Amino acid sequence: RKTVGPESVLMGNALNNVSLVLANQGKYEEATEKCEESLAILQGVLGKEHDEVALAWYSLALCKENAGDPPGAIACLREALRIYAKMGISLGSVQSAAAILLARLEG
Repeated sequence: RKTVGPESVLMGNALNNVSLVLANQGKYEEATEKCEESLAILQGVLGKEHDEVALAWYSLALCKENAGDPPGAIACLREALRIYAKMGISLGSVQSAAAILLARLEG
């Protein structure tokens, strides 16, 4: 945090990466917390409608799904897809994965 600053895009992305490592270790609650912190930082720095913020919502959805919170995951996925659609961004694999996961969770 001292190197890149506590409220920077680099810190937001670093926390997102840490959350992915924690999730891979099965530490879903800790991963969700880091993901939420990452999202808050990225929203504060970039605004609520930015492609990196949408990606952070997607990461949070994965954490919530792994933590056993399908409704939370669905809400996060919807927000990610809403941002991508509003921005007119088509990121192919991320959007496709989000749509597939959303369909599976809504079941």
